[in-house]
Amino acid sequence: MLHNLIYEIAINKIKKKEIAEALGIDEKTLRLKLDGTRQFKANEMMMLKDTFFPEKTLDYLFDIKESA
Repeated sequence: MLHNLIYEIAINKIKKKEIAEALGIDEKTLRLKLDGTRQFKANEMMMLKDTFFPEKTLDYLFDIKESA
């Protein structure tokens, strides 16, 4: 799971619908990407960062943490 990205989406009160529209994907696909079932493409990662989180780094946003 992309804990940092999910956290930033939540605290900034960004709607998943808005993110999905910006990326040109549907909300179901976005959910699959956020839960780690599917991977974000490099261009999607850059667009997400540049559009919604310009002050954050890609390393921070897409740090994948293994669950114990």
